Parts: sequence; C-alpha cells; structure tokens
Amino acid sequence: VEVQDESRQSEIAIMQRLLDNDVPHTARMLHGFRLNRHNGFCMDVMILEYYGLPLCKFFRHLHSLHKLNQDTVSAVVWHIIMALFSVHWAGILHHDVSIRNIVAQLRGREVEATLID
Repeated sequence: VEVQDESRQSEIAIMQRLLDNDVPHTARMLHGFRLNRHNGFCMDVMILEYYGLPLCKFFRHLHSLHKLNQDTVSAVVWHIIMALFSVHWAGILHHDVSIRNIVAQLRGREVEATLID
C-alpha cells in the first residue's frame, strides 16, 4: 500500500487495531513496517496469516468438486457481513470491499471467509 497523505492512518495501524479488537473474519497481521521512499511516498509492508484462496479461485475449486452450493455462498456472505459489522464497531470504515479482498478456505466441512484488506 503506497500512501502520500501522512494524515491518513497507516494500513499497519488499522490492521493492528483489528488485531487488538479481535475482529472476526479479518486477516491477522503477523508483521508490519513502513518504508519511507525518496519521492514523498511511504510504503506499508505487511505479512498476513494465510487464509485461503482468492474467492473466485475458491468458488471455481468447489465447483470442480461439485461442492459449490447455496449454503457455501451464504456462509461466505455471512462471514463478510460479520467482518464489516465488527470492523465498524472497532471504529473503522471499510470502503474497498471487493471480491479481490476476500479469501476463503475449507476448515473441515465448514467454509471460512476472510476480509484481507
């Protein structure tokens, strides 16, 4: 994430707040640091815990196994709604929810979806 506006809270600080508040269905940052660049930009570098495949690939994989069904999609939607609700209660407004910011995986027979950005 590149940021020029220093008044904006860093992505690292936001991820740390999510971790401190134990927000469900959001990625956990394992390590983060900021690189200051000579052109006035800063780069936040974060190492996140692994939470599965990007949602499109996950759905394609389940479809190939003939295991993609309404319950699976409902579980993914519910997890993302819970993540957004919890993020809001932690004082963060998420404005970039898209399919590229959601990953999912199977945990046993249950689907777990995670908001990663």
